[in-house]
This record gives sequence, C-alpha cells and structure tokens, in this order.
Amino acid sequence: MAKASLLDETDLARLSRGAAADYLERLRREIRRHDYLYYVKDKPEISDEEYDRLFDALKRLEERFSDLVTSDSPTQRVGGKPQPQFRVVEHLAPMLSLDATREEAEIRRFDERVRKSLNGEVRYFWRKSSTAPL
Repeated sequence: MAKASLLDETDLARLSRGAAADYLERLRREIRRHDYLYYVKDKPEISDEEYDRLFDALKRLEERFSDLVTSDSPTQRVGGKPQPQFRVVEHLAPMLSLDATREEAEIRRFDERVRKSLNGEVRYFWRKSSTAPL
C-alpha cells in the first residue's frame, strides 16, 4: 500500500471532490495501519507528531468535504480496544489531556481549566522522547 504523502494547505484547498475522496481513503488506511501497529502490535513506526499531522490533515479535509465522512473514519471513533494485559485503574484525580496541542495559548487555557477543576496542587507528567508511543 502506498503511503499517503501529506499535502500542504494550498494543495488541500485545490483538491477536487473526487481527488479528495481518494486522498481521504488513503489517509484513513494509513492512520488505521498506524493505530494497529501501536495499539495491537505495540510497535509504532512513526512519532506522535507525524501521526498528529496525518490525523489533522484527515480532520481538515473531512471538514471541507463533510459529505465524504465515513462512519469508520478514525475521526469518528474514540481510541482503540484495550489490551488484555492492562488492568483497569481508577484514578483519584481526573486524567486530562492536551490532545495534540502545539499552541502556547491553548496550553495556558488547559492549565487554567486544570487548576480550576482541581482547586489545588497540579502536577504535570510528560514524555521526553518524540518517538514515544501515541
């Protein structure tokens, strides 16, 4: 299967409906493949940032061509199936996420929401490696 090369904003804006449909399907297949490699095989091939770029391109194109959104699109589901080796854990505090935030203003708004909801001490954890799992 050919890898879906990412188009820039200008190229995305120029896509015809037919070309968009083809490109959307290639993006969906590639994202599903990376989901499988990460969630099932535990062997990711791309970094979080690369995955986020693919997913963002899919979301933007589906927003432009909303009639081409499919029920099985990665944008229409929440996460993958949990692996059996992981046990269920109840957290004492909410586990909040930044998603794929890259803008400082979004990070500051997130921090404000966290501090407001917890009414107390806030501790953040992060991964140092850009090739860490999704």
